[in-house]
Amino acid sequence: MRKKIEPGLLKIFRFIEILEAVVLLMLVILLELLNTESQIRPTSHYYLNLIGCLLLIGYLSWPWLMRSLKQFYLPIALTIATITPILSNRLYLQIQLEQAPNLLITNAWELIPLLFIPLVIMAWNYNLSFVFLFSMLSGLFDFLLTTAVAVGLHLNMYTILGVIFIRTISLMAVGFLVVQLMDTQREQRHKLTEANLKLSLYANTLEQLAVSRERNRLARELHDTLAHTLSGLAVQLEALNTVLSPKETEAKIMLEHALHTTRSGLMETRRALRALRATQLDDFGLRQALSNLIQNVSERSSLHFTSSLPDAIDSLPPHIEQGVYRIAQESLENVLKHSNATESSLTISFEGHLFRMRIKDNGSGFQIHSAGLNDRMGLTGMHERAAVLGGSLAITSSPENGTEIQLEIPDYDY
Repeated sequence: MRKKIEPGLLKIFRFIEILEAVVLLMLVILLELLNTESQIRPTSHYYLNLIGCLLLIGYLSWPWLMRSLKQFYLPIALTIATITPILSNRLYLQIQLEQAPNLLITNAWELIPLLFIPLVIMAWNYNLSFVFLFSMLSGLFDFLLTTAVAVGLHLNMYTILGVIFIRTISLMAVGFLVVQLMDTQREQRHKLTEANLKLSLYANTLEQLAVSRERNRLARELHDTLAHTLSGLAVQLEALNTVLSPKETEAKIMLEHALHTTRSGLMETRRALRALRATQLDDFGLRQALSNLIQNVSERSSLHFTSSLPDAIDSLPPHIEQGVYRIAQESLENVLKHSNATESSLTISFEGHLFRMRIKDNGSGFQIHSAGLNDRMGLTGMHERAAVLGGSLAITSSPENGTEIQLEIPDYDY
């Protein structure tokens, strides 16, 4: 049984029942008016059908029942919509059949429009097996009730069986057509969803390609301007240091500071240029890029590094790969520069559709809310990257207790 109700089904079901209730109310009023003039009694089965419609409208308008009954909510509504017209018509037969036996055939066909409502709703939401089961059970229920009425009147049972059989076959045929139409619609909707997903991935790939090209262009521009300028400035400062007299102590100290600042700026610029290009991610994929990043950090320090990188990370979408790599890169640089750690680890895991990355170290730690520390360590940028990915970044740290950075991305798409 399909547990999820098709979108818009309950709204249409409720609307049809409201229309049916309006028609039945008009019939009751008309029969009451005729009753005052010609002494014709309005048949009670219209009242029963009207009560059933009103109950069903209230049932379909009560969201609490749907939340409580869950997968049984729609079958109960369909049962009410099926049993009510059958019972009301048998009541009508029991009252009128003695005077007009031919009403049996007429009344049996009058059930079809009323039974079409639950039939179409069932065919819309369920499969062909449920449609056939509905048609046969409704026919069997009608046959048993009609038989109980007709036997006492000595009517031809073959006539009863023939009418109900033809009506059951008619319901099956209509139900089959509706199921086929809905299956075709679902298949087209599924193909459209897949096409939209592929188009979205294609657009995202083009966007990532454009971003990558722009990054490379900026890297080239910065390399040819800022990096060359700082490199030239460092050479000139070194040359100036060699020509200064040893007696000019104060000038030499200032020059050493300027030279240190220039070299530090040049080193940071080159690191930023390498990060801006991120060619390893484009060339090798996320898993190998992270492995190379960890190896690079280990070679530049005495850190003992452990990692767990499952193969599945290479199936992540490009925009998630890019964000994860940048956050890992910034985190490891922070470990290298600020933590004074001897051990560190990077672990990636999948829990259903939850992606999780943990980076831990046993370093000196820090006060997370210290003024200016977020900007100095790039923590604000990491939080922003996590938000762009639709995830969250949690940082746990305290002085002398190390630091843990945890990135979580829920409901990611493969």
